[in-house]
Amino acid sequence: MNQPSECVADCELAAAIEACSKLHRISNKRRLFWQGQPPDKLFLLQSGEVVLTSRLSSSSVIGFRATPGSLIGLPAIAGNQPYSMTATVRRNAELYSISLWTFREIVGTNPRLSFRVLEILAAEVRSTRLQISNALSMIPGRVVTPAAQAPSLLEGAGGQ
Repeated sequence: MNQPSECVADCELAAAIEACSKLHRISNKRRLFWQGQPPDKLFLLQSGEVVLTSRLSSSSVIGFRATPGSLIGLPAIAGNQPYSMTATVRRNAELYSISLWTFREIVGTNPRLSFRVLEILAAEVRSTRLQISNALSMIPGRVVTPAAQAPSLLEGAGGQ
């Protein structure tokens, strides 16, 4: 299972989330949210472990492990899109959680935090792309399409 370490909150962002929330203790195997569910909360993992899984097909699942300091649900909350993964507490966890509206208030009133969220999301995209590239390079006989011939994933978005 991979670990998206770039999803880790910086001190100022973590402090803002902690100031607007109480610490919650969550037991093993409890779901924080489901893939496809509309976003309603952002979680900051204080201790324990949360596993994030995404069903790619009926028989294929990809997973990541979130460790203390991780922001869980950030892409969905920041983009106001359904959660792209299911988050499940693997080991007893202590988490802070804030609502979508509280998140918007925090980043909307502090441009520095807004920019930090953008940096975290960009690092997560980069980390995920590198992990996919590494995984594809390990498949025997896999032919990688040259970038010039590959279909665009993000038309006009730069795709870096």
